Amino acid sequence: MPAPSSSPPPTLEEPLAARLRGVTFAYERATQPALEEVDLTIGARDFLGVVGPNGGGKTTLLQLLLGLHRPSRGTIEVLGDPPQRARRRVGYVPQHARVDPTVPADVLDVVLLGRLDARSWGPRFGRADREAAFAALERTSSADLARRAFGSLSGGQRQRVLIARALAVDPALLLLDEPTTGIDIHREKELLSLLLRLNEDLPIVMVTHDLVLVTEHLERCAYVNRRVTATAAEDLSLARMEALYHGPPGAHASPRATPRADGVVEADAP
Repeated sequence: MPAPSSSPPPTLEEPLAARLRGVTFAYERATQPALEEVDLTIGARDFLGVVGPNGGGKTTLLQLLLGLHRPSRGTIEVLGDPPQRARRRVGYVPQHARVDPTVPADVLDVVLLGRLDARSWGPRFGRADREAAFAALERTSSADLARRAFGSLSGGQRQRVLIARALAVDPALLLLDEPTTGIDIHREKELLSLLLRLNEDLPIVMVTHDLVLVTEHLERCAYVNRRVTATAAEDLSLARMEALYHGPPGAHASPRATPRADGVVEADAP
């Protein structure tokens, strides 16, 4: 079983990967903000789990960190810069990655797509791009898949390759949106082990519905439902979750995550 992340809450003395201050954001013609008065710090050693109900603003939070949206109020700083300027130093694995498995592309081609923003000129990928792509595959233990067709991979293998694509720019911050969705429990454990290894070198923010993963393996989490509440992951007791979700969290959590009356989030039997 992977060891828990050991990153404590960030202090004022240590560098921050990101900081949001009083951030409010609303989509055009929305009747209420998607996120409201968000204050959140992400430390340089953090592995932050982001949880909350569907439609609560979790993906929007990641997109704000990427600079894909601009807040209507408040400020965001990522790696010491505005999000738009920092984007090239941020790796992102979206919830629904747009890689058509029927396209005849091999794994190396897919990972090279992560280098597009890092290239300054030329229509072709150069030697530096290919070296960076192979290095990213090595980091995700996927180098043996480089010449395999992407469409032939299993769900767990595809997710490792998509993480390699995000790593191809050698990011200083990694954002993932529900990376364990659709893969079995054994592949999920392998993926978590990979992410914990990566967290030794860079901060990670991961959206997930898996409360077991958060409480057993991470130290910090942020509950998102328009507003954001950051807490120690071990504090996700039954009473705490019911207060945050305004009722039993089972409808919003991973199917295998069940809070017990003693406050522990327990995995359901398969």
